[in-house]
Amino acid sequence: MGILLNSASSFAYSTEADCQYQITHRNNLQFSMQYQKDRAECWFGIHPMNGYEDMLYRSYLITSQGLLFVFNSYGQGSDAKTTGARSYYFFPKEAFKGGLELTNDKASVRINSKLTLQFESTNLYPLNTDNIIIKNFTSINPKNAGGVEVLRYNGVYLDTGFMMGKSATSVPTLKSMFKNQFGQKCSVQNQLIFDYKDDDDILINEDALHRIVAAQCPNFRWID
Repeated sequence: MGILLNSASSFAYSTEADCQYQITHRNNLQFSMQYQKDRAECWFGIHPMNGYEDMLYRSYLITSQGLLFVFNSYGQGSDAKTTGARSYYFFPKEAFKGGLELTNDKASVRINSKLTLQFESTNLYPLNTDNIIIKNFTSINPKNAGGVEVLRYNGVYLDTGFMMGKSATSVPTLKSMFKNQFGQKCSVQNQLIFDYKDDDDILINEDALHRIVAAQCPNFRWID
């Protein structure tokens, strides 16, 4: 669980009234929603009902910060050898005020005015929509870098990369990659865009991110 807890950031983008606790399921998809008071965030969990039988599964954490955290369990053993994670942050960051839909076929969570993430309820694959194209790897193994790759998003997003045992954002000297709808990329060292305190890594505010990306990559177009 520590790998999940260390993945999120802590600016206020939701209220408890907009994030009432619930846990339910549709087919093989277990869905949970819970307010994280210390972070003023709403967290959404997507887990496979059958994944814990052999500890070979892929699950997801979505937050009102615009985070999609992809977690992989590769079987029994230590976290360093049998877990891996990849994180994406989608911009703009906008206050969460609902935008949740559950049907027998899928779960949908609105990230911002541009993006609603959808997951089908059998294999839990994230679905392609008009604003996002995702490549899903059916195999759950460390060689496919988390098994979920965002190929296109109609905006700016941050790909922090894949790492075994913990989130790559927990390492200040590693780099994360900003990408946009024009195919541009901007590599930035984590310690420039995350605050590190209390064994946590906190993504800095969006205005500061704009300034850092502009300084690092002057030609990168950030259009919300």
